[in-house]
Amino acid sequence: MLELLTTYASDIGKLLLIYAAFSLVERLRPAERGQPLRAAVFNVENLLIYQLISLLLAPLLTALVVGRLRAAHPGAFELVRIDGFLDGAWKTVVFLFAYDFFYYWFHRLQHEWGFLWAQHKFHHSEESLNATTTNRHHWLEDLLRVFFIALPMSIAFDLKPAGAGLVTFIIGLWPVFIHANLRLPLGPLSRLVAGPQVHRIHHSLEARHLDRNYAAFFPLWDVLFGTYYHPGRDEYPRTGLASGERVTTIAQALWLPFGVWFGRGAALAPVAAQGSSGSATPPRPKSNAVFWAWGVMFLMVLVSLEVFAGEAGRHFRLVGG
Repeated sequence: MLELLTTYASDIGKLLLIYAAFSLVERLRPAERGQPLRAAVFNVENLLIYQLISLLLAPLLTALVVGRLRAAHPGAFELVRIDGFLDGAWKTVVFLFAYDFFYYWFHRLQHEWGFLWAQHKFHHSEESLNATTTNRHHWLEDLLRVFFIALPMSIAFDLKPAGAGLVTFIIGLWPVFIHANLRLPLGPLSRLVAGPQVHRIHHSLEARHLDRNYAAFFPLWDVLFGTYYHPGRDEYPRTGLASGERVTTIAQALWLPFGVWFGRGAALAPVAAQGSSGSATPPRPKSNAVFWAWGVMFLMVLVSLEVFAGEAGRHFRLVGG
């Protein structure tokens, strides 16, 4: 328990230092001036809970799901063996490309499937987009990523980054950069590397930006799958939920998806977007991503049954001696 608390305090301390450093940089060239301090304070309050739950549950779930399945069915993992053909920094680059591919589809499903949107829309309720928005997630976020990112990535590839510490640093720091309140156009590079302007488009209230720019690192995935929007040089839209919904308390944030899932069925649909003028956007077309989502959910059920059946069998063998 002491080790857990030490890790938690260390992680929170590092994140607060990173936020503080970015807040100073944001003052130099802000995309949006006059952001209320209360917005950042609220995000830090949520961070304290989000980080604790993630630290307690995410490693346990990863070991239980990915670890147990790998041990039981080693032949079903690392189907594409490319690790042996890469050296040094290339392992890290390819690892990040692969990670971002699976993140892209998980993120896209969060927007196109109402069930996951109920969990994700808390992140998009941010009206003052800044570095502290990075971990403005519901506590289920990291647990879902075990199924949608860690598991399929482990099944598909045998990739092992050359420096695990470097990858952890990049995966932790880059999202802070793309959420930063910075007026920083990357020009043509925006199609290759994600930055604050491209990701601000993703959080935009405007109808033309709806469901665009999902990738966290490499917008190439958005380009390939038709969801990329290239911002104009001075295009820095307002952010938040176009429906006007707001999350103002931690209790509301913690309960948000459950209130949708166990409330009115109509609330399961993704929020109907509105343009800056308030006019409703036409319904979004049905996407094949929704059908993939049901497939993933079915896989998750099978995985859960496999894991718990294995655990139950192991328990009874121990009891039976």
